Amino acid sequence: MVERLQGVNEHGARRGWPALHIRIGVNSGQMVFGNMGSSGHLSLTVMGDNVNLGARLEGINKLYGSTIIASEATVEQVRDTVVVRELDLVRVKGKAQTVRIFEVLGPASTAPQWSELIEHFHAALAAYRARDWETAIAALERAIYVRPDDGPANLYLRRCREHLRNAPPPTWEPVTTFGEA
Repeated sequence: MVERLQGVNEHGARRGWPALHIRIGVNSGQMVFGNMGSSGHLSLTVMGDNVNLGARLEGINKLYGSTIIASEATVEQVRDTVVVRELDLVRVKGKAQTVRIFEVLGPASTAPQWSELIEHFHAALAAYRARDWETAIAALERAIYVRPDDGPANLYLRRCREHLRNAPPPTWEPVTTFGEA
């Protein structure tokens, strides 16, 4: 979808149209699929907690400045076919447990172009989780040098700088909670 959108935007740009953007959330697991409703109004749909989580992941892209976010359940199934980087541990509305989320960066064949960014970002993420804000900032700055418009690195850089100014309480945990996501 992302690749096709590039072509659509190129076509639209020639006509003076504004660029379109998409966000995708992917989760895997059991769900209900089929025709739902009454005899007067049937709708083919999917329902369940796993569908809801996928929908919430789509919206979470906005915060991270990403395009595709996948849950750990999905990444485990496709790890050999795509390049991903871990983004965060999140808690979404309606779920008590945390979910490890990943950004899908591209097909596996593009791994070399992402390796330096992923290395710096994952080092920053480890330092962030250890409350080592200065080390995280240094790694994030290296990631941003590699990719200046990187949404997740810029988000974590703002978080780390805020934690330096206002230290979180000892009970702080490296989990982002989305109450109304």
